[in-house]
Amino acid sequence: MPSNGLVKALVQNACLKLVDDPQSFTDAMINTVPILLIISIPLVALLMQLLYVFSGRRYVEHVVFLLHAHAFFFLISIAMAIISLLGLYYSALLNSMNIMRILAAWYIPLYLLLAMKRVYGGSKLAIFSKAIMVAIGYLVCFLIMVLFGVLFTAISI
Repeated sequence: MPSNGLVKALVQNACLKLVDDPQSFTDAMINTVPILLIISIPLVALLMQLLYVFSGRRYVEHVVFLLHAHAFFFLISIAMAIISLLGLYYSALLNSMNIMRILAAWYIPLYLLLAMKRVYGGSKLAIFSKAIMVAIGYLVCFLIMVLFGVLFTAISI
């Protein structure tokens, strides 16, 4: 177990680096986000296992479902990044590109609801309420992961 002095020194050093070069911290943190998303999959799968405890599905099935959902999320994220870049180079298309990005961002939760309905079944209300619980659990999990990511990034830059 590291001593308090060591932790304090690491945090102070990280803060000094952050003040000296905030762009490197931002770049490192952006590079850390996909890793944090992947790491959060087993935790969210555990939450889904609890929500669907009587479904007869195994934990691994929830992991596979979430891997599929994350693959879709990354695909939409790549499409949104490409659309943003196209908007930068073709300013005449900027408004339509923004609309496409907004539509893509709204399609992610809709897609997840439809995927949960298809894979897990159940009423629309049950799927919606479980999706809300998963979203809240995912947000909490992701915020915890971001906190650890910020600490790791601050110490490692």
